[in-house]
Amino acid sequence: MMIIGGAIIGIVILLLILGTGIRPDRSRSQEIVVWGLFEDPEMFEEIAKAHLQETGNKIIYIQKNPITYEQELLNALAGGSGPDVFFFKNSWLLRHHDKVETAPDNLFTAGEIEENYPQIVARDFISESEVFAVPMFLDTLALFYNQDLLDQAAVPFPPKTWEELVEITPRLTKTDASRGIVYSGVALGTPNNTDHAADILSLLMIQAGSEIVDNEFNVTFHRTKAGEESLGFYSQFAKPTSKSYTWNDNFDSSIEEFAMGKVAIIFGYASDIQKIKSISPYFNLKIALMPQSRSASIRKDYASYWGLAVNKHSQKSLAAWNLISYLSQNEQSRDFQRKTQLPPAKRLLLSEVKNQPLMDVFSKQAYTAVSWPQPETNVVESIFKRGITDALSDRKSLNNIVSDMANEIDELFKKSI
Repeated sequence: MMIIGGAIIGIVILLLILGTGIRPDRSRSQEIVVWGLFEDPEMFEEIAKAHLQETGNKIIYIQKNPITYEQELLNALAGGSGPDVFFFKNSWLLRHHDKVETAPDNLFTAGEIEENYPQIVARDFISESEVFAVPMFLDTLALFYNQDLLDQAAVPFPPKTWEELVEITPRLTKTDASRGIVYSGVALGTPNNTDHAADILSLLMIQAGSEIVDNEFNVTFHRTKAGEESLGFYSQFAKPTSKSYTWNDNFDSSIEEFAMGKVAIIFGYASDIQKIKSISPYFNLKIALMPQSRSASIRKDYASYWGLAVNKHSQKSLAAWNLISYLSQNEQSRDFQRKTQLPPAKRLLLSEVKNQPLMDVFSKQAYTAVSWPQPETNVVESIFKRGITDALSDRKSLNNIVSDMANEIDELFKKSI
């Protein structure tokens, strides 16, 4: 998922500035260091100046590269120079719980999180009744579609099931005389230019009945047909010999091609909407629920989001958690959602945005969202992408590919536990 932390941090700080209006005791003012991503430095300078005038507390914002963020954060925390507040990925708890100062009970309890947020938040950010992070948004994979391309192919509605997607893909795919793809039906099947490829494959495995990992952190997706069938389903859309062939490496990223009107369906997060609009401001974007299996009895959707966490070694941990507590209040969260156009994380606020055209799908999927703890997110993504590449090459059987993927991830878990 494209990291949008920096822009969020900027808005987060602005909300704090506009808070209670109570003048602080300047003799107790503190500097709180916040790490974020994709921020306009000039905008932050204005925010920091206003915050200093309003509260007496100075927030030092440091912009980080999203590609190197995790490693740089780990190095800083290990060296004692880390931030007070930082964004904490929802898949990080197993690997990075020891770097976080948990929330004081007077600000957040496990029971309050379970009551006020969808169940996935407790699964991702609570361990042994301790709260490690609190999200301000909750993003899930959804189906993005181009209504014009569906209409031209006489496809009245977006697919609700994966089986329907397979059925309509040939109708949505337009090729030239040499079977080169001119318009793609769905951006799916490749490892590198399909945005969120590893997340999509993870969801397919989970929907097929795999936990991916069990409670003892043993990888399980290779023990049944779930992993093999999911990888085969995913890769069919990029195999020239498949009836579902519709996507290949000749395309740019799926989000970019979708915004340019070259693909009918992609799978994306709410955080991708702004990029689509920046490429094509007048694009008639439509969003539908993520497909499920036709035989599914319950929905399963996939979440990728960030919580706000506090550095375990921060000397200002109480002030940092007070900041997070303030930002999680309903009014501040409403302002945050309006400014970022990201799905809120709290149950109350999810109910308030359910009728907004681009938020209704995400507000529903938050309650059925799943994820899985990952030992090293970037490495896991690379393993999944290599598995997809191997599946497309036909050099190994799907069974062997999935077993190799599972063994690699198992080794990562052994190093992390």
